[in-house]
Amino acid sequence: MPFPLAKLLALGLRQMSRHVAAFVKTKAKENETFRSILVRSAGWYHGVSVRSSLANLGFGKVKDVQPLSEQAAIELGAEMINDLVVICCALSIYLFIESIPNPSQRAEAERKKEEMDVLKKAVYQQSVELEEQAVRLKELEKLLTSKTMYSSTTSKVIKDLKEIEIKSLSDITNKKS
Repeated sequence: MPFPLAKLLALGLRQMSRHVAAFVKTKAKENETFRSILVRSAGWYHGVSVRSSLANLGFGKVKDVQPLSEQAAIELGAEMINDLVVICCALSIYLFIESIPNPSQRAEAERKKEEMDVLKKAVYQQSVELEEQAVRLKELEKLLTSKTMYSSTTSKVIKDLKEIEIKSLSDITNKKS
């Protein structure tokens, strides 16, 4: 995003947040429930902020923090909501910009999809060849057992044929990979 447009967007967000803060202040004056929630949350935030600031300065743990007046708590609460609105807007703009696909990312995704298709076809072709060789092996076993008398020699020959077939299959798969 060009810099002047970003600057204009930030200015618009700031103006919008001022209106939100003014709206929050008027609603806090009108509505008792909202005011109590706003004062409690602002008081909690003030306590955490003061304790962490003093702890960072090396004063250790502070137990008593002077509470804010109701007007100051409403101001702080309005600022908190104001900041929350700005953060949410900025985050939504960022997520929107990140969700737009980049042309190079799209090309990379298509290339990966094509590679995956090629690999799937190769695996399928190898599985078909493996099935064909298994059928041929069974046919050879039937042929061997039907043509000769079954004996210890026949079973040895069948065993040797299976080993040769397995070895040739592993050689074929090693050559293709």
